[in-house]
Amino acid sequence: MQSVSNDRRRPFAAAWCCAVFVLLASAFCWAGAPAQTPELVEAKAAYHGVRLTGFTRPRRVMQLVSEESARCLEVLADVGDFLGEGGVFVRLNPTFVLLDIKKVEAEQSRVESEANYYDKQVGRYKTLVGGKTAAQQDLDDFMRLQAVAKDELQALRVQEMILREHLTRYDIKGPAGWRVIERFAEPGEWISIGQQVGTIGDFRTLLVPFALTEEEYEWIKGRANGLRLHFPAGGGTIPARIGRVSPDFDPQTRKIEVELEILGGLPEMRGGIRLELNLRSPDPAGVVLLPRQALMERYEEHFVLSRSGELIKVVYAGAADDGMVRVMSSRLKAGDMVRLDAKP
Repeated sequence: MQSVSNDRRRPFAAAWCCAVFVLLASAFCWAGAPAQTPELVEAKAAYHGVRLTGFTRPRRVMQLVSEESARCLEVLADVGDFLGEGGVFVRLNPTFVLLDIKKVEAEQSRVESEANYYDKQVGRYKTLVGGKTAAQQDLDDFMRLQAVAKDELQALRVQEMILREHLTRYDIKGPAGWRVIERFAEPGEWISIGQQVGTIGDFRTLLVPFALTEEEYEWIKGRANGLRLHFPAGGGTIPARIGRVSPDFDPQTRKIEVELEILGGLPEMRGGIRLELNLRSPDPAGVVLLPRQALMERYEEHFVLSRSGELIKVVYAGAADDGMVRVMSSRLKAGDMVRLDAKP
């Protein structure tokens, strides 16, 4: 009987020893396990959207002014028209300058004939003086007359060049391909020197001016290769690039004057088209974005935990997209790390 009882107790003792061993091993592992490192998250800068409106204008504008006084013969382009290949906008009556050119040409022919005569006389008298059959004084007189005729001929040629230069200015021109913005001349009208006859502009490239803060200017510089402007009338966007940037700034607004270039994409290249620049700039109040799990609330006040576990009081500025919240504090800025599980 004693041996049977001992045989029955042996399985229970073995099971009890195994259970004690498992509990001791678990306790040892639990005691030796390192403390769990808190998960950290970076505070992101909050941006606010800014929509700026600008209107297109020609890249360059030029006033066409008459350099001669004459009657207007014809106007070759009206408001909105393109200047042709030669760029002629207004033609003035060149009758009088043409008559002056003919007069100078006649004078040149006369003086040239005299100069040729004196050339022959000088050659002849050189032979005679060499043969001692003429006086040296006669040779000197003909040489003087020869020099005077040549000088007069040269002066007449210069005068002809001046007249022909004036003749070219009887066609009032601008660069080919530019469009007429204003027209102030009519056929038959007397045009005086210095009188404006029209205004033209280069609409092949349009500019859109904007006044930007330093942060906004840096933002568009970082996206210069893929910059696009919203076109409300067309319901889409058009490509743009940075054109001219003023090196100065407006002392009142403290902004930079920036002009964006439009090379195409519009139904018509003209001025006055409304375009919008949508950009993002850092929130001026220093608001940052954090996951909602990083924020805790106590007695209607909000806190976050720093990397070291320090409690930082923040101002809750509302919810953002993707489960983020907007908060701000003088002790919290973009780039700081806070604990994701907000439990001190």
